[in-house]
Amino acid sequence: MSRHRNELPYHKRRNPRLPWGYWMVIDAYGDPDLPLVDEDGTRWDSLRSALWCGRLGMGGGVFRYAEEQQEFLLAVLVAIDRTVDSDSEAAKDLFGGDWHKAAHYGMWLEGHGLIEEGHRLSNAALTPEGRAIMAMLMATRDPALMAKPIGLASLATYAAMRPEPDREAMEAAIAKAEASLPPMPIAFARHSVAGTPAVVLIGPARSRIAVSETIWALHFDHEHERDLFYRWLLIRADRWERWARMVERQGAASLTRHFLMLTIAEEAERAGN
Repeated sequence: MSRHRNELPYHKRRNPRLPWGYWMVIDAYGDPDLPLVDEDGTRWDSLRSALWCGRLGMGGGVFRYAEEQQEFLLAVLVAIDRTVDSDSEAAKDLFGGDWHKAAHYGMWLEGHGLIEEGHRLSNAALTPEGRAIMAMLMATRDPALMAKPIGLASLATYAAMRPEPDREAMEAAIAKAEASLPPMPIAFARHSVAGTPAVVLIGPARSRIAVSETIWALHFDHEHERDLFYRWLLIRADRWERWARMVERQGAASLTRHFLMLTIAEEAERAGN
């Protein structure tokens, strides 16, 4: 049970007109890495870490990711404060259309006492503590974000910090593997189908006009995921003709199922099962 249910309401314990954490003191003579001291003697490096790890009980992990989540929390609190008109608006604009995430986040906010109980995001109201947390998060934003409006667009700053896949190394590995392929009447290839990254299997044409045709395809959300799978296929080029015959005899879905079973078997063997 969230700790706010076992205590007096926030507005009876704290001054709700001040930002959350105003009661903490700076100890100039203690640990310089943990200068903030809470009323119970717990030391923190910042108000945000006190909120995230202390009040909300979240893991610190890689703290820039925690900061990103706090920026997202701020965006949601501000959206609620400005009134979100409908459930579909909340789900689409804040959670990329994912209704389950929107519902879960609303229950998480309610469970921690940041919005009033018994309300969906579309008609929620911030509690005094929720408003105090919003004020603190506004005041402690990353300087790089201060010039940006509060909202989802500001999260792009954090996205830029994430390590990108090494595309050059991937392309070099693929080119090396492709150069060693023997001549075959069929081939797997990287492709884009309706703007979506895909791997296709090109086999002999089944009509008298076309020279070859796509007999199987698998779509991916991202190019890097597609290329990882394509590299996996290149390592197994000796099986390509057998897999093509499987498609010809049993249909395209049979090859997709076969790849799934191979993946499950590999994972089980890797785990020692």
